[in-house]
Amino acid sequence: MAYTQNQNPNFRRSAGAPTRRGDAPYEASVNLFRIRPPVSSIFHFDVVFSPGDDLSPRRKADIILKLQTHVVPGYFAPQAFFDGKANLFAFHDVLQGEALLKFEVNMSRKAVVSGQHHRGLFLVTIKRVQEVTVQDFMTILEGRGEGLPIATTPLQALNVLLRNSLQYKNDFIHRGNMNGLDIVSAFFRSVRPTVDGLYVNVDIITVVNYQSGSLPDLVLAFLGKPDLRELGDYRNGSVLSKNWPKLKKFLEHLKIKQNGDGKVYIVEDLVRDAGKFTFPLKDGTLITVEDHFRINKNVVLRYPSWFGIKTKREEVIPLECCTVEQGQQYRRPLTPAETTKVIKAATKKPNARFRDIESGVEKLAVALIQSPCLTEQDRARLAVVREPLLVTGRVLNTPSVMYRGQKTITPKNGFWNLKGDPVVFQKPSFIRSWGVLLFDASISQKLPKLRDNMMKLKKCMDLLVLGFDEAKPEFHSGNPSPDQAGKALDALKRSLKGPPAMILVILPDNAAETKRAVKYWGDIKEGIVTQCVKSSKIMGANDQYLNNVCMKINGKLGGSNHFPVFPDISCLDISKTMAIGIDVSHPGPGVQKPSVASVVGSHDKWLSQYTSCISIQTPRKEMVENLFDMLWELFPRYWMFRGKEYKEPALPDHIVIFRDGVSEGELQTVVNEEFSQIKDVIEKAWAHIKMKSRPKVTFIVVGKRHHIRFSPSHMAGDPSGNCPSGFVMNDKISMPGTFDFYLQSQGGLLGTSRPGHYIVVRDENGFRADQLQAFCFALCHNYVRSTSAVSIPAPVYYADLACGRADYHYDPSFDLDASSAGVNDEFNLEEWKAHFKKVHKNLIGALYFI
Repeated sequence: MAYTQNQNPNFRRSAGAPTRRGDAPYEASVNLFRIRPPVSSIFHFDVVFSPGDDLSPRRKADIILKLQTHVVPGYFAPQAFFDGKANLFAFHDVLQGEALLKFEVNMSRKAVVSGQHHRGLFLVTIKRVQEVTVQDFMTILEGRGEGLPIATTPLQALNVLLRNSLQYKNDFIHRGNMNGLDIVSAFFRSVRPTVDGLYVNVDIITVVNYQSGSLPDLVLAFLGKPDLRELGDYRNGSVLSKNWPKLKKFLEHLKIKQNGDGKVYIVEDLVRDAGKFTFPLKDGTLITVEDHFRINKNVVLRYPSWFGIKTKREEVIPLECCTVEQGQQYRRPLTPAETTKVIKAATKKPNARFRDIESGVEKLAVALIQSPCLTEQDRARLAVVREPLLVTGRVLNTPSVMYRGQKTITPKNGFWNLKGDPVVFQKPSFIRSWGVLLFDASISQKLPKLRDNMMKLKKCMDLLVLGFDEAKPEFHSGNPSPDQAGKALDALKRSLKGPPAMILVILPDNAAETKRAVKYWGDIKEGIVTQCVKSSKIMGANDQYLNNVCMKINGKLGGSNHFPVFPDISCLDISKTMAIGIDVSHPGPGVQKPSVASVVGSHDKWLSQYTSCISIQTPRKEMVENLFDMLWELFPRYWMFRGKEYKEPALPDHIVIFRDGVSEGELQTVVNEEFSQIKDVIEKAWAHIKMKSRPKVTFIVVGKRHHIRFSPSHMAGDPSGNCPSGFVMNDKISMPGTFDFYLQSQGGLLGTSRPGHYIVVRDENGFRADQLQAFCFALCHNYVRSTSAVSIPAPVYYADLACGRADYHYDPSFDLDASSAGVNDEFNLEEWKAHFKKVHKNLIGALYFI
């Protein structure tokens, strides 16, 4: 059965020929490179290492390599390929008919002595799992497999082969360096099945690595000093002394090799005057590190006063004896200046990006030719075509956006602006009273200019017909300390005539904790809209910036700025449709915080006004645990809004759900479980008000974290060199047995645009393919914060923003960092839930989180 379980034949409509009036064919290159399935069977084995609890993937790979090349090479001709965890693959049966074999591998230089414990000795148990045949590949390519085709063993095996073939190659492009870090572009490669055959998806990813080579050179680069004498200067005020805490954090958990040793060590701490550090020998005698290296390693330290690194086993290694392992990614937050430098290095227009990609394809092709894992027959089958796939998609007709009074604007290249002919928000809000709270003392001497800019903002609001009782805002200054922000806001509130509709808060450029206190006060405690702006932005504000602020304020107050003119869709009535966005976000690596789930749902006739629910759940769980209860909150709000706004209380006839945040490997499980909850809550809600009919549901997963990219072929691109806004492709590159398409809705800015990947997993509404694509494209023009088409439909964009606001739902006194236990510590979800507060009832029906 096909994974999506769709019975709608219209989903397989070719993208090559226009199916809607105004759509136009468009040729583009896509970063997919053809290969053919192997003709030989691939044998899959499970591998167990003993001891193996603390083995890294690299160490396991080294053990397997030695097993193949030195211990029993006769079993591995050609060689097997290993995933670094527990899966081994080969183009022949390495067990030679046996179900299970065990091998001993000695990874130390010392000979094994019978009866004695040997630290470098490993027992490797290999057990046969299955044989992957050519027919298994054909089952995938014909769309007859179970589950999403990308997450299957045959493709996993080929991806492991690609990684193994390139494992020891110089497989990156150096882009620059900064403060002991290297900016490098590495190559992403993954085998993907399509309706047109098997392809390798090759892309460029930019990462930040530790500078490899000499550890002293790395430290000097971090300190920004070229002088070796700095590495032993511990005096107060010295560069080393001032940066000591930062340096310790910077080097923590870094992998280094000891010169002449070859062993890999992990930095746990730093030790000053490493040469003078003493430790006991087995007989209890104390010896210095300097003497130990001279006597036992025949190494005379040139700089014994330099600091050294301490390992997990309390070993101290002098700095001058350390080399940094290559390819170690730096995962800590970057400074704003570093982030800017990385973005600049990563930004490549499509034609330049594809040139880099093709150099990566060339490396892959050569590596496969030289691979010791392939037979000659399969070497020819797996030869990679060097040219990217050429496809013919469509550029969808651009929807107009409508403002009040039937005033329409047609976007150009994905953008429009509010200059020129005056427009009025579709549903402007009314502001009873408002205030301005200044938290940046550095501009307190420029209050006249600030007041002028506030009146410019008021003028922009007037032009967009936001109504006012009080024309001029009340100005206050406050202490920017996070624990004083609430008091300043209370004082401003008391000074106004009645509760304010909105408070504009002016913050210094770096005031994250103060902003958190402001948002908690407004969103959770008082139910008052707060709009935070940076002082540097508001003091130099132009009309475009002020219009953007107005758009956010109107959305937060429950208004509607504009809506797209939706295409005619035979299967659904837009005015009786509810668009829902669902997302789950997770904490970063090594951090034990709850995952955050959000659900947003429209409640007006133009899918432009939304209400939301946010909850926290088990860390890194992809499925929304509380989905039933969250939807149970949203449906009554839809009913009440329809009754209040249109005097027609009703529930929707159609529901279109956009789900973000699902990896391809977890998609089937997540969708099946969540769709079941959705149908259950619909049944209960509709039965509760005794409605006979039930809404038809379409469920779409929207992917952003993928590596498909397009580049115009011989046809003209947009001004940024990208394919035009509205380019859609669902023919050659679709996954077998699945209705999916790629839509590049946004106009290009810098670099290469990333299309959205839409996987339609349920469709009870009966969309035609072209209708659904046009509907999704229109929703990308419905984002309240922007006068441009965004990269994904507005509902799922809002769900993503709502997840990002979770930290503001905790009282500022709750220490988020202290409560974020390490990965090995016990995690108490109930403690987090006790401190997590719901949004104030005044803001429930508005986009307070934008």
